[in-house]
Amino acid sequence: VMLAILVYKLLLYLAIPDTISLHYVSYISTFVLLQLTLNGLAFEYLWPALPVWNGHALVLLLLLAILFATQFTRALLEPWRVLPRNDRALRGFMLLMGVGALASLFVSYSIMILFATAAGLIGMVYLNLIGLACWKKGVKLAGIYLASWSIFLIGAAVYGLKASGLLPSAFITDYAIQAGSALEVLLLSFALAYRIKLLKQENERMQYEGTANLEHNVTLRTEELNAALVELSKANQRLEDISRIDGLTGVMNRRHFDETYAKQWNNAIRGKNCIAVLLLDLDHFKTINDTYGHLC
Repeated sequence: VMLAILVYKLLLYLAIPDTISLHYVSYISTFVLLQLTLNGLAFEYLWPALPVWNGHALVLLLLLAILFATQFTRALLEPWRVLPRNDRALRGFMLLMGVGALASLFVSYSIMILFATAAGLIGMVYLNLIGLACWKKGVKLAGIYLASWSIFLIGAAVYGLKASGLLPSAFITDYAIQAGSALEVLLLSFALAYRIKLLKQENERMQYEGTANLEHNVTLRTEELNAALVELSKANQRLEDISRIDGLTGVMNRRHFDETYAKQWNNAIRGKNCIAVLLLDLDHFKTINDTYGHLC
């Protein structure tokens, strides 16, 4: 099951490069090799002539599996958004796992296996707590992630109880880790698919909001433009009125007379009517204006 999912995700990554898929593939790859090493299948079929390497490989693969699982957790749940302090602790834990993996090639097996076992137990519990904390913070993918790790922990606990003699040896107890890890990988694969759905919904929401904001802005700009055109029309009308009125007397000026006279003359010609013009004038207006001023 895990190999099938590994091949599928690897092909999917080659088609659609995605960093989180690469972390997922790295985690599954090392975990599959770790299971093969634990069961003796790796020593039997992959490196039968390398017994010393087999001991180093067990510790190395265990630490790398924890390292990649932690990195996958960070990529999937993005704890730096809701748990910044815990995210820094996760990065420090990853650094410790990397240093331990490198040291496993040089330090004796008896020392490193104790370190790797303790790191594995602490890592599984801590990642489970991170998933629980993210779930409480409202991270949508945290529920699926928490369920997958819980199933794996249950499988590991059942196998541990069997190894301690508290549970009888049976098919379900002998292969509890394999069953739990297979279900874990299936759920994590579903989490990745669900993540794509969430990203698609978020993209559609952003596009809808962008379109709505654009339409709103266009409407506002149109209303502002129409208001400006109305004000401009009123201003033009005021200018037109001002150009037809004498500023001193407040009565219609010569321009207004010329325009009105032309219209009336044309109407009289078309209707064959008579037209009369009455001229009124103020005698000595300039003298009055110069003597008493414009206001008077």
